[in-house]
Formats: sequence, structure tokens, C-alpha cells
Amino acid sequence: MTGFPTHRFNEFSMSKFTEEEQNALFENIMDNLSLGYTVICSTPGKDVHDTSVNNTKVLNEYKSMGLATGYAYTVLEARHFAETNIRLVKLRNASNKGLQ
Repeated sequence: MTGFPTHRFNEFSMSKFTEEEQNALFENIMDNLSLGYTVICSTPGKDVHDTSVNNTKVLNEYKSMGLATGYAYTVLEARHFAETNIRLVKLRNASNKGLQ
């Protein structure tokens, strides 16, 4: 639809990836941003009929980070601070409803 390369991770969870895979994903995000590509990420939608502890836990984890569920965010910037091994991703909140 956009004419840009795309890649999709279904059932994505960083905890399922090795550290090397996590590093490769982050490098891929930084590389694509440096090439001027649009990078987006999304959170899983919420199932209002699923009242299980797991679903509630996941929703609360996203909320505690200021992220809405069932939402897409544009990645504006990604930075790696090698001296402390900290990776930060700057997201755009298009809805501006107080969640980042």
C-alpha cells in the first residue's frame, strides 16, 4: 500500500526471542529509520470477553507503560546507548489521549 518494504512479526513477544534476535530486531528498526522508512508497531487488541488473569495481566502491563491496546504507533526514533546498553524507542501517539 505504501510502496515501502514491509515486515510483520505475528505473535511477537520480546521474551520469546534470544538476546541476539532482540539485538537484530532493534538494529533493523534503527537501519530502516535511517533509510527514511516509516516504521510502525502495534499493541494487541483486547478481547472484552476474555476475563482470564493472563489477559488482564497483559492489558495492565501495556497500561503501566502508557500504551493503549489495539493501537498502532509510529516509531519516530530509536537509540542505543552502548555504554549502558540501554535502548530507547520514541513513539508518536496520534490520538493524544494521555497514553504514550
